[in-house]
Amino acid sequence: MSQRRTGPVVILASLARSTGNRTTALRIAAHYAARPGSAASASVLVIDDATNASAQLAAFAAGTPVSVVVVDEALGAAVVNPLLQRWEGADGAELVVALHAYRAGRLLLPWLAASTQHEADGAEVEHSSLPYVVVFGGTDVNEYVKDEQALRLMTRVVRAARALVSFHRGVELAATKVRSCCTAAWISGRIGGCMD
Repeated sequence: MSQRRTGPVVILASLARSTGNRTTALRIAAHYAARPGSAASASVLVIDDATNASAQLAAFAAGTPVSVVVVDEALGAAVVNPLLQRWEGADGAELVVALHAYRAGRLLLPWLAASTQHEADGAEVEHSSLPYVVVFGGTDVNEYVKDEQALRLMTRVVRAARALVSFHRGVELAATKVRSCCTAAWISGRIGGCMD
């Protein structure tokens, strides 16, 4: 069994104020920040502005206790990928939560490409150096599955996931097209179980 990583939980989500994703991401963050074992002074760091990301991370690197980092996926790969690289090592992110298989999942592709292995039969198997779970949303299973490119991306992302999560049984059932080849555990209705 591998040793538990000591870094923060990192949540990738759209943090636009016009959607429910921000509220969901902050609720998940509050759950992880409040769990047993979190430092009493630990906090949640929200990175939703590219101009402030460096200053926020400098405070984090200087020792400000942070148990959860919420990153706006809309900042794009140029901003988000260097942030994720900070938490890639053995003392890196305890877990990355990708809120939406397609939108947040796009940002996990560099870690899949870098860790592709070939099986004895020549088949490619992708793994991730970042432990992550994917939270499916209705847009993933109702819209993005209709787009072949988005479907391929989501399928790649779920194959290497530690767990798949939905908040509704209907979303879980609709996700069968994406997760048909996935061996990750499915957790329906709650996010906290993916840390156990």
